[in-house]
Amino acid sequence: LGSEAAKRNPNGARNFFLTGKALTSLGKDELSLRWLRRAVEIDPEYGTAHYLLAQTLKRLGQDEESRKHLE
Repeated sequence: LGSEAAKRNPNGARNFFLTGKALTSLGKDELSLRWLRRAVEIDPEYGTAHYLLAQTLKRLGQDEESRKHLE
């Protein structure tokens, strides 16, 4: 999983995004938030990560934070 890659490259936003994406596909939305938030923290211009984070937050009922990531 991407978590191993994240350990090797802790500053790689893509690795955090891929782990978060894998977790969302497994239905582990709560757990994926940590990974997706880290991806956008590392790379604030990572649009795909912001989008997936927004979608995940919306599914969890966190609409206000979700909207911020879509802006």
